[in-house]
Amino acid sequence: NFKRKKRSMTFKVSTAKSNSELVLALDLVCQVFFSRANVTQEIFRSHKELDWHNFEFFEKDSVVVAKDFNKVVGVIRIVYRVFHIEGEVYKTAGFTDVCVNDKYRGKGISRIMMEYANNVANTKCDICLLFASKSVDYYYNRYGFWGVSTFNKVIIKNQIFKSNTCFQSAINQNLDYFDYLYNKKYSNLNGFMERTAKYWGYILEKCQQLKIKFKAIVVNNRVCGYCIYKDNIIYEISYNSSVDIKDILAHFKTYHEVLMEIDEQHYAVSQLNLLDVTLCSRSCIFGGHMIKILNTEGDLDVKDTLDFIKVKNKSINFSKFNQF
Repeated sequence: NFKRKKRSMTFKVSTAKSNSELVLALDLVCQVFFSRANVTQEIFRSHKELDWHNFEFFEKDSVVVAKDFNKVVGVIRIVYRVFHIEGEVYKTAGFTDVCVNDKYRGKGISRIMMEYANNVANTKCDICLLFASKSVDYYYNRYGFWGVSTFNKVIIKNQIFKSNTCFQSAINQNLDYFDYLYNKKYSNLNGFMERTAKYWGYILEKCQQLKIKFKAIVVNNRVCGYCIYKDNIIYEISYNSSVDIKDILAHFKTYHEVLMEIDEQHYAVSQLNLLDVTLCSRSCIFGGHMIKILNTEGDLDVKDTLDFIKVKNKSINFSKFNQF
């Protein structure tokens, strides 16, 4: 365990050792992040409880805590995933819910927790990944994390289309087929993350929590795809050859524009010929979706990081439902 004494204060950093420590860690996360949420405290906690307790990738060493005696004053939750870039498969440790009690900030706790979490990740993973908010731009660069996502978006000026499809609420019985379509249509894109049956169940419940629509695309009473969206923003979409993107756009006829958060290499983009389409991307090395290469001698700079994962001048995106 790392120990630090400063200003008559002693704290130690380790993985959570008991259920009571996990509860205290969750309490702190809810306390720190609730102020940023636009929901009641009760609803926010229910969201976090789903993330923590019903999550496929929760393991014994998944929660790093900093403690001042028996008080949890800092947290990093580690989410273990597998993702793909340029055909390579990387075991990944995702860092999330990174926080320190307000009264303990400025005492070096974040640095000690990050060092400890990196050591945990080094034993089983190739890469660390985190999704940083704008409020901490530049902060994680000091720990060897670099923003790599190109945040691709496709903006379509909508028209009036006819469709032979209907949308129906997704149910558990659809999920195996959705997984097949997801693997078939997304696995060639940089940032693809592997999913299990339990993870698909998590997505279904998460959409219900966040009031995001998760719909089965149906043609002649047969499920042919799925679409996850809210208002005019499509977060994820996949369908078979009996469906065309115009069939999907017909369901958004009340909107002047439809925004799709997909890579420009997504197969749906190839069906947008003759439509008014804008492709957008942006890079942000100091924040956003950030990675760190593990098991190296010292931290890599951004150029060496991009060279390592072989995506220089190429797009890389993380679906909203692969974030944690």
